[in-house]
Amino acid sequence: MSRDTLHRILLLALAASSVGARSAPASPSETARLQAIADSLVRSSRIPGLTLAVARPGREVVSVAAGMADSVRRIPMPRDAIMHAGSVGKTLFAALALVMIGQGKLSLDEPVRIVMDDLPAWIHGLPNYESVTVGMLLNHTSGMGDLGARFLKSMADAPTIARSPWDALRSVAGSAPVGAPGAAFHYSDANYLLLAGVLERRGGVKAYDAIQRRFLDPLQLTRTRPARALRNTGLVPGHAGADDPFAANRRPAPETLLLDPTFEWGAGGFVSCSADLARWFAALGSGRVVPPAQWTLAMKGVPAPSLGPRATYGFGFRVDSTAAGVAIGHGGYFPGYVSWVRWYPDRQIAVAVQLNTSDDRRITVNIRDAIDRIAAREPSASAR
Repeated sequence: MSRDTLHRILLLALAASSVGARSAPASPSETARLQAIADSLVRSSRIPGLTLAVARPGREVVSVAAGMADSVRRIPMPRDAIMHAGSVGKTLFAALALVMIGQGKLSLDEPVRIVMDDLPAWIHGLPNYESVTVGMLLNHTSGMGDLGARFLKSMADAPTIARSPWDALRSVAGSAPVGAPGAAFHYSDANYLLLAGVLERRGGVKAYDAIQRRFLDPLQLTRTRPARALRNTGLVPGHAGADDPFAANRRPAPETLLLDPTFEWGAGGFVSCSADLARWFAALGSGRVVPPAQWTLAMKGVPAPSLGPRATYGFGFRVDSTAAGVAIGHGGYFPGYVSWVRWYPDRQIAVAVQLNTSDDRRITVNIRDAIDRIAAREPSASAR
């Protein structure tokens, strides 16, 4: 039996023991309390709708919804609504990298150029390419900047046209570094586009397929899937707002994204629901996905001032100090959608929220503070 097969069997067994019939059910009062919070967030803002979920190891996931999935057709938001998860999808690629590191297939210090030596010459024009390591991609310290201005403008001018992830990465080639390799945090989708390429070449299989086989299937994350095209079955319409450069004033349509997502790949690349996102982070935090040594490494963050005054970013995960203790998580934006998910190790709880709008004028409440308050109401694990 191969090591990969054993890993999948173990994950399936663990998922069955923590998500299936033996999971402790949620109490009506717990569900009602979460529902009241969701209703309050919609009432006190101009958010069309949202979903909110809480997951704990060995417990049934609690999931609620508030507001409208489709404001035009007056369709209420379902609890299992599918939305684009934005950069939360990076955590799936990061977890795949950490598993491969645990297996000895990759190392944090490995130069990317050694793995990617079969690509066309343009890749050598990526900032700091000769010195960038796998670890620098994971924690955004490679010195690569944002996607190229011409590429971004082309998306703004024609948002429904499919664009290759390699075209997105190539748009960075020839640009000046934003810093020395390994010197400082600079969040860029380019890091995770290149990381996905590394994972495929070293793993010998498509990254999406590896994620499906290793994580989504064993953990029964049935409503999480790659976003490969404009149309996605079950997707609720997203509202981007007048200021969004990629979807300004575009009318939302059922099951259709406002921007073609093909370019995203390792930079995000998944649609999901709040219950799946919470379950995913509960599985990560309880040690059922990434080997303990690599999970501990992943939490060693570098200062990330662009994310907040005291924010740090580890190997694929944002690490913050909150009223509920340390929070390990990630946020996501895609035109029409915002997602947030956090795991609180002191409380042994994961909280996820998704909104069907990315319009800051509608989002007049602090979503991260709201989920921190939900977690803070739980007693710490040591107090139970």
